[in-house]
Amino acid sequence: MNGISAWLRNRSGWPTARGYSFLEVIAGLIILLTFMTGVFPVIVSAIRNVAYNRRLSQATTLIQRDLDQVKAWGSDLDFYLDSFSDLTVLPVICSPSNPPGGFATLLKQQLDQTANQPQSTLPGYTITRTTTVIPNLDVLQVGYQVTFDPAGSGTPLLLVSDFVTEVMPRATSICIRPSA
Repeated sequence: MNGISAWLRNRSGWPTARGYSFLEVIAGLIILLTFMTGVFPVIVSAIRNVAYNRRLSQATTLIQRDLDQVKAWGSDLDFYLDSFSDLTVLPVICSPSNPPGGFATLLKQQLDQTANQPQSTLPGYTITRTTTVIPNLDVLQVGYQVTFDPAGSGTPLLLVSDFVTEVMPRATSICIRPSA
């Protein structure tokens, strides 16, 4: 069989040497390097985006969990209004001095207690909450920062999310407070 294939190769003008020529190898390497130069940055970028999106998802989960708790505490401030069955006393209850500073101030005082600070349940993540009362609107502005320490050194190095929202206690919307 080898004799027949050799005879066919010689007869059809094929070279008898086996393998690729030096120029074919160089051309193949140039094509491969060109392809890898274009594909490699895309692969690296995709890997980085997956890691960033995972951290952002974890940060959003932490913020949402604490924000739900803040909104629940804001809804619980209704006890001021629920204790009065006579609606004629609503103007007295909803006066700017009751509660002192408004319902947003009352909610801020409750949130600023050490026991009510947000806690991270994920290793390496730190969540910080800041609160500011917008007095004329009786609205509480709540800000969050979530940082990540990939090495676990105790010093957060990477800011993952910075988020600000406003919470209006339910009692504020019931009262429709007059402007001072």
